[in-house]
Amino acid sequence: KKTLVAIAALAVVSAASAEVTLSGGMALELSNSTASEEMQLNNGDAAATNLTVTAKENLGGGLTLATQINMRMNAANGTDGGNPAGSLTQNANMSLAGAFGSLTLGRWQIASPAGFDAFGRYGNTAYAAAGSASSTRVSSQVGYSSPVFSGFKVSLASSVDGVNNAAREATLARVDYSVGKFAAAYATYDTTAGLNGKDIMASYDFGMAKIMGVQDTSTTGVRNTSVGVRVPYGAFTLIAQAQQGDSDSNTAMGIDYAMSKATTVYAASNSGGAHNQYRFGLRTAF
Repeated sequence: KKTLVAIAALAVVSAASAEVTLSGGMALELSNSTASEEMQLNNGDAAATNLTVTAKENLGGGLTLATQINMRMNAANGTDGGNPAGSLTQNANMSLAGAFGSLTLGRWQIASPAGFDAFGRYGNTAYAAAGSASSTRVSSQVGYSSPVFSGFKVSLASSVDGVNNAAREATLARVDYSVGKFAAAYATYDTTAGLNGKDIMASYDFGMAKIMGVQDTSTTGVRNTSVGVRVPYGAFTLIAQAQQGDSDSNTAMGIDYAMSKATTVYAASNSGGAHNQYRFGLRTAF
């Protein structure tokens, strides 16, 4: 009876709901630094240990509704891994899309450097590209993205929760351009949390290597620039990135080895700032 009830319930849910996808990943690494000579087991990069539920429904008439709930946690100690600290959910939003573009409501990154950051680890400032500060997630947003016209896409977003979340209010305007192996983006952002300025991002994939860069300039004139490269060689990927700011600089190097399509073992080091750091880790996705 329990089996029959479970099958019936599953059939009802499947018939009444959208196409649901469960994805995620985990990363753990051993690391030390010149500031702390002891080896520690830590959570991997901020985005790797996560659980994401997405759903997509065809509404007919060329309209689709997509929802996303992305939760992050610290695999080393079991605590939440969200930003700001104490939060579990990183992204939670729904998007209505059609020929007009897409309208998105909820919480997401306001100016992500995804695709322009050689290490792709925005939450780890020792390895992140310049401009990662502008990728702060903002709650209670209303956003619009246009269809792609001749390689161009325009995105606008603004938070509308000035009463309960005034410290995280933000507005964003962004233009993306992509043609062939070249991609670029320009974004301006203004938040009440003090993150105000503009980002210029670009990348070109030569096949034998992909070069990318980000320049972030705040309204106070503080500028940070990073240039990175990813070089695939069989199952290996060599990574290097240099970041130069008005007050500090940082260089990072790493190597990834793909054990499968989903699992990677990696090593990385960075120098600059207060101390040097070394990391050896295992990362998997599903």
